[in-house]
Amino acid sequence: MATTYNFLTLPLSSEYPFFKFTIPLSGVVFTLHFRYNSRMDRWMMDIADQADNMLLAAIPLLVSRNLLERFDNSAFPAGVFFVTDDTGNESDPTRYSWGQTHSLYYADPVVA
Repeated sequence: MATTYNFLTLPLSSEYPFFKFTIPLSGVVFTLHFRYNSRMDRWMMDIADQADNMLLAAIPLLVSRNLLERFDNSAFPAGVFFVTDDTGNESDPTRYSWGQTHSLYYADPVVA
């Protein structure tokens, strides 16, 4: 069986340096936390379950990487998170770049 992907653009905003939302991913509801770390000059993501129990913390949001590749846990979403630089420069997101020059996607695997 071949695996294809449905792509979901996650609704990130640079308006606030910290925000969270709950979203279904691969049939399971997760709470995603986002915060800008000014010391590191980068955005970080935490993944929690629907009750907001932390599953994975401080994932750096870096361009052109499978953000969960180094983690192997069935409690995490089954798909792939990745950041794009919509300008083509391959630069990592800045404090104010969500919705302007950077996007975060979730690739949901679909077995065909």
